[in-house]
Order: sequence, then structure tokens, then C-alpha cells
Amino acid sequence: MYRRLDILIVKKFRAWTDIRSLEEWKKDVDTIIELFTDAEKPVNFVAWYVAEPDHTLHHNGYYNGEYEKTLSRLDNLFGYFLSRLDDSGFADEINVILTADHGHIQVRNF
Repeated sequence: MYRRLDILIVKKFRAWTDIRSLEEWKKDVDTIIELFTDAEKPVNFVAWYVAEPDHTLHHNGYYNGEYEKTLSRLDNLFGYFLSRLDDSGFADEINVILTADHGHIQVRNF
């Protein structure tokens, strides 16, 4: 069991929150870039959780159009993130790993 060290190793900690808007996510991106580019104490690792498309799929499934809207928002967000990395001069310096905790399948009632 590891002792929790958030205070010691994390410069800026924000607990997980409910679903956020695209503009709020873009503010997260700006904060992440600021953390990497801080002149005095830059971070070298950031873990960022975005609860989509998981939330949308659990509440809407694949077929009512909400999933496509969410993917469009996520595509916009990732494009913004890559643009901000490029603007900061870190595009070739930072490794980005996208991952998911599980997949989805929509099963019709039998």
C-alpha cells in the first residue's frame, strides 16, 4: 500500500468533478501548459481525466446522436491541446498517452 503523497508531489491538484464543458476542458489544457512551462518549478508529469465519451455512452448509448456530438467535442479539445503544445514549443518534448478504462457495447433487449 502506498502512502498518499499528493501534497508533496503534485503542484496543483484538483479533484475529479462532474462532466465539464468544452470551454472548461480548454481551461484545463491552458492550466496544463502553464504547469509544464512554469519558469520556477515546471512539472514533468500530468495526469488528466476527461470523463467522456464514457458518460455519454452510459446515458445515451450509440444511436441517438449524442455520441457523435461528444466525439466532435473531444476532437476539438484534442486539436486545441496539440495546438497549445505546439505554440508552447513543447510539441516535440512531451509524450501524450491517451487511454481508456474500458470499452462499450450496446446490447439490444432480447
